[in-house]
Amino acid sequence: MNQNISPEKSFSKQSGSPKQIDLKHLLPVLGLLLLLIILLFSMKKGTDGRIALPLSSKDCAGSDYEDVLGSFQDAGFTNIETKAIEDLVLGWITKDGEIEEVEVDGHTTFSANSKYLPEVKIIITYHTFPPKKEPVSDPPTKPTEPEKAPASQPEETSQPSSASGEASSQVEPEPEPEIEGSLTIENCPALLAMLAAKGENDPCYAEFAETYRGKTIEFDGCIVSIANHENYKTRYDLLVQGGDFVDPNTANLGPYFSLRNVAGTSISSFGDSIRIGSNVHIVAEVVDYNSNNFWFTLSPKEIVER
Repeated sequence: MNQNISPEKSFSKQSGSPKQIDLKHLLPVLGLLLLLIILLFSMKKGTDGRIALPLSSKDCAGSDYEDVLGSFQDAGFTNIETKAIEDLVLGWITKDGEIEEVEVDGHTTFSANSKYLPEVKIIITYHTFPPKKEPVSDPPTKPTEPEKAPASQPEETSQPSSASGEASSQVEPEPEPEIEGSLTIENCPALLAMLAAKGENDPCYAEFAETYRGKTIEFDGCIVSIANHENYKTRYDLLVQGGDFVDPNTANLGPYFSLRNVAGTSISSFGDSIRIGSNVHIVAEVVDYNSNNFWFTLSPKEIVER
């Protein structure tokens, strides 16, 4: 069948406006691009001036405080306070500068990308060592001038004998008797005094190391830190103190004794139970005392659980 189609209708169907068709397709694309720009901008900064947190509270926990401080500063936060907890003794388990918590606007739990004003209060609390105490020295004394002999008296020629007589009148302390075998708190008063000293860097520590270097000592103590020596699985680095273990936050009297590269055979009596808090009897050789880190170095001979 033949259908008659008027020339006007045929022309209207075949001839459209190309410009109108392109504009209809372009407007949705432009709108989508504008929406994406607004979303990206709002992720970084809100319309009210708020900016996103760079880290969550979980990200901050255990991190170094300087790294976290830099992250918040780079994000644009300006009111940041740092608080130091001066509670570290060794720095083996908790590292120097390790974060305890971060508080944002009074909250210690927060998520990354949460938005706050740049001037919001941020407090970063971290662990560190207490400042070293400088030893207090006595003020210098003015040297006394020697007395001048009267002019009327002639010079005496017996001064050397007088000086020797004065020196002979001074009583020299008797040296301590040589102790056979190991030094213990029963036969060595210096060891007893050192284990009872209260200062973390008492002068008696260095004196004992100098006097008894190379000697063997025995004492009851406790393990306050343990780690594998380098990459070995059966050799250990121990840190011990005299006396019984109290808790991880309580230091006993006396110095910290460092025993490095302890063979597993030296502590075989422990089996799998060796751990921080174990009370032990220690037999070791005196090596040295380091006044910088307050460690008394011993060469282990035997460590027995008690």
